[in-house]
Parts: sequence; structure tokens; C-alpha cells
Amino acid sequence: MSENESHTSFLETCFGFRKAAQNFTKLRPDLSLGDPTVCFPGFRQHVTIFKAGQQIQKDAKRLPVDLVMHERVPVIFCQMTPSCITMSPNGKKLGTTVLEDFPFRALVPKHWLLGPDTAFWYAKGYAIVNVDTRGAYTSEGELIIMGHQEAQNEQPWCNGKVGLTGNSWLALSQWKIGSLRPKGLAAFAPWEGIQDIHRDILCQGGTNPINTSGTLRADRAIAESVPKLLLMYDSREWPDYYAGSSCRGLKRFFNCFLKGHRDNGWLVTPKIRLSILNLGLSGLDSTVNRSELEWPLARTVYTNGSIKFRYHVPADMETTGHFTTRLAVLCPSNAGMDLFIQVCRLRGPSFYKQGVLTIRLQNTVVLRLLKLLHDWQIGLQNVGMLFRWRSNEQLRVSHAHKKSTFAAPLEPVYNHVSEIPLEKEEIRVVEVPLRPSGIPQKDDIMELTSPGICVPTLQGEDVGNHVIHCLDREHCSCLVIPCA
Repeated sequence: MSENESHTSFLETCFGFRKAAQNFTKLRPDLSLGDPTVCFPGFRQHVTIFKAGQQIQKDAKRLPVDLVMHERVPVIFCQMTPSCITMSPNGKKLGTTVLEDFPFRALVPKHWLLGPDTAFWYAKGYAIVNVDTRGAYTSEGELIIMGHQEAQNEQPWCNGKVGLTGNSWLALSQWKIGSLRPKGLAAFAPWEGIQDIHRDILCQGGTNPINTSGTLRADRAIAESVPKLLLMYDSREWPDYYAGSSCRGLKRFFNCFLKGHRDNGWLVTPKIRLSILNLGLSGLDSTVNRSELEWPLARTVYTNGSIKFRYHVPADMETTGHFTTRLAVLCPSNAGMDLFIQVCRLRGPSFYKQGVLTIRLQNTVVLRLLKLLHDWQIGLQNVGMLFRWRSNEQLRVSHAHKKSTFAAPLEPVYNHVSEIPLEKEEIRVVEVPLRPSGIPQKDDIMELTSPGICVPTLQGEDVGNHVIHCLDREHCSCLVIPCA
């Protein structure tokens, strides 16, 4: 099959999935470019005149003189400049995701687009190219989330050095573009984005998606000879990406590779920096930006937790690393089963879940209210995305038989290219990897649950009774805990 035939077949599959997904998805209506909520109405040049004595905003001082404002004036670069490119189907506000979908708009100011802050980067000598994929926002054509699209390779104002930047989908596209190694690409910085579309979003664990992962696996796949930095932060991706410290660090990275400032210190900075979450809203800060020499941590000791699925933490301990769940499972009525695994922390006489705020609010009153909701476990259905509660993962048992080359000790990764159905009355031992988690405190309860829930699936195997067996010590069902 030729490359064009393969791509045509891929597009036909995408349209088929889209038609099926319409049974589960409520589509967001389009907004016109004239809508007042639109962030970017396009490159419309116009002149606005403000008269002396006019009050621009309520409570603002009146203007002492006339002001003439020329908006969206084309700029001619006085010298060749590097460019930072971001590309996604999100649109400059309209598209698959808008920040208004998140509590407090994820602390991202309303005048910022999904992408790098142009006010910061222009002042640092960079051109920002914010690309809408075909069919997104004002770009013509059909909106295809995945697939190849052509792009113009060179611009006369660019110095020939290009960097990719952005988070979420804007990071996903960087892994694919980077793998093609286009001319001019000097560096890219995927700020939390999946690397393996099949494993991390389409069929995570062989099932339909719940969340995304893959940054840690992607870092391990990059050769140590390649200059790289693994950064784990303590908030959600959007506020962290726009934070001043993050922008300054990213500027030093791009200055090194896009402007040739090899002596600016980036090459000798620690290449692994961790943030360890302190669960429970106790007032204790999380550990942020801690330097390490390797990942996973070489000093980690893996301990089997209780087969009772609740583990009493005997002392303060750090669990920085990959949890793994080993389960001996049986499904008497079906040849396939989907596992959904969660590990959370419980505290206090009522065994309330312990979470951590994912954005850094400055309003003391709001913080106290959120702590009240957290501690009493009430009203959380309205603010759930503000908290991170647990490590979770899922796995289709029929896929858990052949490990991928991406697998590592105590971090199983499966190929997902073939299935071995369960035989009648077969007890199968499987390993389910979970995402790294934070620090439990003394007398916390670490709870492992398998809720048996899933998102709407096109081909589900989560039917019938699921049985978990204890078995003997060597093959027992347990939670493997990383103790650093």
C-alpha cells in the first residue's frame, strides 16, 4: 500500500470514528468572529481614536489628550529572528478545547490564547507562529485531529532556527513533527503531552481513554546523548506553562539552541527536576524543582503492599516512582475483561480521600472554602478538576501477554498488537502500571480499588463478574509501592 493510499484509509477510519462518536458527544456550536467572547477576531487592521476627557474603563482616569491607536499593524523585522511554532486544532479560542471549560479558567488570563504568550516572547526577540490545523478556527477544510498536513518550510524573516512549544495537544504534535526531523527544527519543548497516541489516549491499556500519560516513557526513549530536560511540576499544565519561572527557563533553553547562546548555562543545568505533591491541603508546601540525577530514582526500594487492598503507612515516607498493581483475575462468564485501577490516600477517622490543588490560587477566602470542601468531601462534583486525588490506570487483560521494548523493570508496557482471550475458569496474573505519585504521611491509609467503571466504549469487554484471587506469596495480588 502506498503512502497516499495508507493516508486515505486512515482518513476514512477517522470519519468512521467521528460518526460513531457523535452518539456520545455533544458538539459545541460555532461562534462567529464578531462574537465578543472571541479572543482573536483575525488580523483586521483598524484605527481607534480616543478623545481627550474620555473614560476608557470604569473608575479609570480620564484621558488628558487625544489618543490614536493603530491596531494589528504589520511589523517588518529589522533582523533575522528565530521562530517558535505552536500547532493545534484548538483554535485561537474556538475548537476542541477552551479554557472556559476549566475552573477559574485554569488561572490563565482571558487575553491569552492557547499557546505561548506573545507579549513575553516578542520582547525576547522571537516570532510566534500560532497555526490552526486544517478546519480549525478560520482555517479552511475538514477538521482532522490526527494526520499529515503540509506547511510552508521557510520564511524570509526567519534565521533558519525553529522551536516547537506548547502543552497538551500542542505538545502531542511536537513529538510527531520532531520524529520527521524537518529542516530548521532546532529544539522542541512538549509541556506535558502524550507521545504514543495509541497507548496514551486512543486505547490506554488496550481500552478506551480516561486520561493521558507518556511523558516519562518518551524521556526514556530519547538517547542520553541528546540534550534534554525532564521537568515534573506541581500544578496543572496551563498555569505552569504560563508561569514566569517557566517562561524564563524555556527562554534560556531556546536561546541556547535557536540563538546559539551555548554559554548561557542551560547545558549544565540538572536534567531531571521533580515536584513531589504533599496531599491533604495541610498547609505544607509541595517539594518543587528538586534536582535528581536519574529517573526512576536509583535509590528506590519496591515493597509489596497488603493483599487486603488497604495499606497502613507506618511512618512518613516518600513514594516517588512508578506504582505497579499485580492482580490474579478471573472472569467466569466472559473471555475478556477490562481492569480500572485507582490508588488514593485516606486520612482521619472517617477515611476521607486526600487531594492536592492543581492550580495555585491567591485568594485566601477561596482557598479556605476549597479546604472546607476537601476536608468534608462535599460539593466536589463542581470543583473536581481543581484537585488531584489518585493514581489511576486501566488495562484490557487479553492484551497483557507480550511486553513492548518500552517496558522497564516494575513498569510494564504492553504491545497491544494481539489478544489472548481468557479461557473458562482461567486465573491470569497481570501487572498494571500506575502513574508516579506523591508523599504519604504516617498513619495514612493507602487504598487500592478496582471500581469496574469505564467511559462509553465502541467495543467494551467490561461485562460479567470479575474475581480477584489472593493466591500464594509469589503470585499474590498486591500493590507494589516505590519507597525512595
